[in-house]
Amino acid sequence: MNKLYTELNKDVKNFYCYSINLYRFLKNNGLRYETKMVVANNKTCWVFKRTPVFEMLYQQFAENKKAFFEAQEVTNE
Repeated sequence: MNKLYTELNKDVKNFYCYSINLYRFLKNNGLRYETKMVVANNKTCWVFKRTPVFEMLYQQFAENKKAFFEAQEVTNE
């Protein structure tokens, strides 16, 4: 995970998730959201507590996402 990201967010207690893919990944790995809301632009937002397990899964998701897009670039060349 990005060191600057970690430093900027170390005191934040909640994570506001607007990505259906990230939400599904977290849910499939056993995390439950604290609350769900619909924001002004009719997008759903799930609020997760930032626990060590959340951080580990978020990092895993970010790495998988990066690898996925890098693989797409190779196939599109």
